[in-house]
Amino acid sequence: MENASQQQKLLPNLFKIEFQLNELVLRSGETLNDARWGAWFGEIQEVLRNRKYQQQSFTSCLVDLSQCYWADPLPLLSLSLTLIEFEKSNGKVKVKFPPIHPIPDSKNPDTLLSDRQNHQARLLKFFVREGFFHLLACSRITGLNFANSKQSNNREVKFGNENYDANTHINLLREFPVDLAFERSTCLLATILDLTSIDSDGNYLELIDKWVEKVIFNEIDPVINEEVPRWAQDSLRYRLITFLRETLHNVFEHAGSKFAAIYVRYREGALGESAKTWERLSCFIERENSNNEVPLLTTRDKSESFPNTRTGFFEVFVLDSGQGLCKSLAKNKINPLHQTMLDVFRRGVSSKEKRPTQYGGLYLIGELLTPNKDFFRVRDEDAWWATQLPLKNEITQTERSGQITVDAYGTKHGNIGIKGLAWTVRLSWLVAQDLSAHNSPWLGFLEEKDRNKVMQVYRVDEKEQIPKEYSGLPVKDARFPFY
Repeated sequence: MENASQQQKLLPNLFKIEFQLNELVLRSGETLNDARWGAWFGEIQEVLRNRKYQQQSFTSCLVDLSQCYWADPLPLLSLSLTLIEFEKSNGKVKVKFPPIHPIPDSKNPDTLLSDRQNHQARLLKFFVREGFFHLLACSRITGLNFANSKQSNNREVKFGNENYDANTHINLLREFPVDLAFERSTCLLATILDLTSIDSDGNYLELIDKWVEKVIFNEIDPVINEEVPRWAQDSLRYRLITFLRETLHNVFEHAGSKFAAIYVRYREGALGESAKTWERLSCFIERENSNNEVPLLTTRDKSESFPNTRTGFFEVFVLDSGQGLCKSLAKNKINPLHQTMLDVFRRGVSSKEKRPTQYGGLYLIGELLTPNKDFFRVRDEDAWWATQLPLKNEITQTERSGQITVDAYGTKHGNIGIKGLAWTVRLSWLVAQDLSAHNSPWLGFLEEKDRNKVMQVYRVDEKEQIPKEYSGLPVKDARFPFY
């Protein structure tokens, strides 16, 4: 455990684990960031699955977030999913949030909140506004047909030492007079999607596709219409639909996970904000430059930075607790994640024997995301891997240099690493004149009717013939219905 002790100094624990009166207690520090999650959550996941800590069994778990004032989406999604799995095995969950402070009176300096109290008020407002509160407090689970969505009121929930009151606390926190880090962020609220009701021999693709289409149109489309230039809306909407479908297909078909966790938000970019507004936002974005806080979101030069060079962008998080991508695809044991991602996105490798296209679905995602130079990041096999597309430098046509992979430090902390695959994807748009110069099969058709045919992607099985009106198109993808 010498290495673990050394790494602790670089990456503090995500939670302090205690055992009190036959109850497991997870006490968070001040931040739940991606780096600490990647390094330490594997231990928590294993403890909750085995329901045993240091040879002592337990059936109850208290999650104490009372000292926390910042949390990244992936740790929250992962924690929510793991607690639901723990409850499904008859475990009992309690959650303690930071205390709710009285609303300050601007005319009375004695009522003003301290910096720490402001941070915690912002965190609680973020939890409520973006859906994380209902995942943690009520274990809300969403069914694919929406009618099966359910939540539990069995969890004991407190704000500090005050019991949770659904009639007052939610509205109070939602309207609390403190600005969120990203105020216009709300799109698809944090969601745990139940995949257990799908029959593996049935129409799971159609069920997933319909669910994605519904949340796109109901939850995300209003933000697209508000924030995205009209000429870029169709492309962005199509990329969001495609990415969510493919990753959820992958969770169901390959991961062996009963649930998928999803969250989509909008982020402001420097090109779309005033200097004063961007100065306020910058203090929340600077943390992305540190791999010890948010691995691999920093870029090798400013020209690749989404926050600094885009008007705005959508950030998509998808996570499961299954076997991960590398288990079925990796051949290189030294750097399995790096090799797997190159195989998937460069050569179209897939573990699916029968598929309607020559290449795997993730390869097609890479092709779709390349024209707008979108960004994606993956955590799997105790490592992080990230890059902005295209994979090759456009000038030198060589593989991108710089840091694409970093160790997540799970095994070096003495645990087996997190089970499951986690995606972070940033989707945006380029200025209009950049699109016409891009030689991509997804853009730049001579006639509008050809572009519409590509957007109207068809579904056929292996026994059917491709309709003649589609046979001359540069892209054939049989998995998606009309959009």
